[in-house]
Amino acid sequence: MPEEDLTESTESAIETVLDHNREKQKQQGEPERGWQDWASISTMMMALLAGLGGMLAGKTGNDAIIERQREIVGLVDRNELQLQLEILMTRRTIIELTGRPVPDDIRTRIREMDQQLSGVLNQAHADDLGTIVAMHAHEYFATGTTLLSAAITITGMSIVTRRRGLWILGLLISLGGVLCMGSGAMAMQTEPTAEAVDVEVQA
Repeated sequence: MPEEDLTESTESAIETVLDHNREKQKQQGEPERGWQDWASISTMMMALLAGLGGMLAGKTGNDAIIERQREIVGLVDRNELQLQLEILMTRRTIIELTGRPVPDDIRTRIREMDQQLSGVLNQAHADDLGTIVAMHAHEYFATGTTLLSAAITITGMSIVTRRRGLWILGLLISLGGVLCMGSGAMAMQTEPTAEAVDVEVQA
């Protein structure tokens, strides 16, 4: 998988940089700094989390597309049922205006189609909720993956330049990425309310 290849290449690059720094420090007679080992380990963990975040971002993105397709299909079915129902109701009105009794089959069809339309509307509402959940989760995971990727770059720079401040900055950025991924996981478990759907539609 692309995420696994990214993780393996990142780990290999970090190990190479760490070995290079150790050799350089030995040649210069400098004591080896233990924080660089921790920086390398933390970078590997960031790479693993970034790979996981990329996988989840892809999954939730696909879920959002599928839910959107269901929503479109439901909209077509709803419009078709509404049109058929309006035609039947118009026929009923015309018959009533002529003073004749409305046939039972027309009444039955109107009642059945009204029930079908109600079911389609409920399903469309559920599809709206599913689309919103998937889109929000996708945004969180994508943002978290981006932050973790930036943190990996900054932490790698700290190892090369031997600047501990860059490592700390990378840790802070990675913390933001982890929080975003946690928010994405929570979004997948949370169903938005009807008000949230209205706000999303208005936006």
